[in-house]
Amino acid sequence: MKSIRFLAATALATATIFTTTGTAWAQTPAADQAAEEDEEKEAKEGSIVVTGSRIARPTLESDVPLTSVTVEDLTGTGELSLGDALNDLPSLRSTFSSGSTSRNIFSSSGLSILDLRGLGTDRTLVLVNGRRHVTASPGDNAFDVNTIPIDLVERIDIVTGGNSAVYGSDAVAGVVNFVMKRDFDGNSISAQSGISSRGDRGQHFVSGLFGKNFGDGRGNISVAAEYTRQDPLLARQRDKLTGAYSGRCQFQTVEPTAGEPAAGDGVFDTEFLCGIRNATISDTGTVGLLNSTTGAFLRFAADGSVFTDTPTRTFLGLNIGAQIGGDGSTLFGVGGLLAKVDRYAFNLLSHYDISDGFKPFIEAKYVLTKSSGEGQPSFFTSVPGTLGGPAMRCNNGFLTASALQTLQSNGICANVAAGTFPLARFNVDLGGRRGETERETLRFVGGVEGTFNDDWKYEVAANYGKFKATTFSRNNLYLFDVDGNRDGFNIA
Repeated sequence: MKSIRFLAATALATATIFTTTGTAWAQTPAADQAAEEDEEKEAKEGSIVVTGSRIARPTLESDVPLTSVTVEDLTGTGELSLGDALNDLPSLRSTFSSGSTSRNIFSSSGLSILDLRGLGTDRTLVLVNGRRHVTASPGDNAFDVNTIPIDLVERIDIVTGGNSAVYGSDAVAGVVNFVMKRDFDGNSISAQSGISSRGDRGQHFVSGLFGKNFGDGRGNISVAAEYTRQDPLLARQRDKLTGAYSGRCQFQTVEPTAGEPAAGDGVFDTEFLCGIRNATISDTGTVGLLNSTTGAFLRFAADGSVFTDTPTRTFLGLNIGAQIGGDGSTLFGVGGLLAKVDRYAFNLLSHYDISDGFKPFIEAKYVLTKSSGEGQPSFFTSVPGTLGGPAMRCNNGFLTASALQTLQSNGICANVAAGTFPLARFNVDLGGRRGETERETLRFVGGVEGTFNDDWKYEVAANYGKFKATTFSRNNLYLFDVDGNRDGFNIA
């Protein structure tokens, strides 16, 4: 990814931490008081905060691993998706990333949902400043981390051990806590744009951040606005990866296993092969198998003619009629690898420390995300026992005389008036099935926190979130009406 990033900032607030080592000497009461004053001064200037639990006890000991990373560590390579950047960490699995959800023709297109240790997204709890967030997927607690404002993130703390005793059953795999900047003072404008080395998958980002301290540093208000645009990446643009034209690469069963002893027969049953196609369906229409030994199929060509297609290697009976060579479908002639995403995000953070025991705060955000993912095209199959429509009629007006003659020479359509023939077809010419989703996320948090009696800490907060999603599914075939009768494409 080639990327250029511009950054303009003025009067940015900084916090410095000093660490010293040396010999410890006995102190007088006056020295003790001076040391306490120094500690209080250093605490105000900057301190190290260890998070990962709501239990605010400095003596809490745990063998649970904790990872803390800054947003600069994650986005320094030009990555615009926080979710995809986090998935590079070994503790996370790319279950729902920009790539894995892009070919989904339903509502999850373009989502980035965290999955700690591969135990499932429902077992990973995501927090913002230690508080829960409204979902990004109807029916569960999944949270799209791409709605987090990049410029306002101070760090991300990841606890990979089970925390269900503290947070609940949705934290069995662990907790990911996004800690936001508290006292940003200044103005920041950043922009980034880049494309891949192949001239595609353009990514564009622009953001503005304004922060102001007031009340002698006791209060702060920060406002952030972001726009992100990620262009789609299609399967046909990466043939070496997907085999969109040449056929996919996969572990292919090459030997029958029926009757083998439990320890095997000493012959490898699978090979890693490339150029694999599905023999029983094609992009222009497959009529059926002609020769089970050679794997020859009778197919339609793009010009409407009918021909015999013999592959260079067949695996009939071993894996859904897979073959190498020939004109079987690659299954990836259309479809997406990465979704198209447009995201608009607005965030506000503010607090005012009236006293150590009374610190009101508010958080507000609005995020609008528009994503478009493309999956496999629709398919038509009139093979008995499978989902599809009726068989083709031999007196179909689009059937040429030459094609009819070829069918008849293979024992099909002897009775033109009443005869039929099966057809299995991937409708790549109609385009891939698409899921176009618009998501709106609204969240307000208001509360009060504070400390008293030196060792007591409290927080009271109200958290309101609203999520709305609208999905349009396109390029699906309308085959049956609500009563199950043939309709639409089936009678066209």
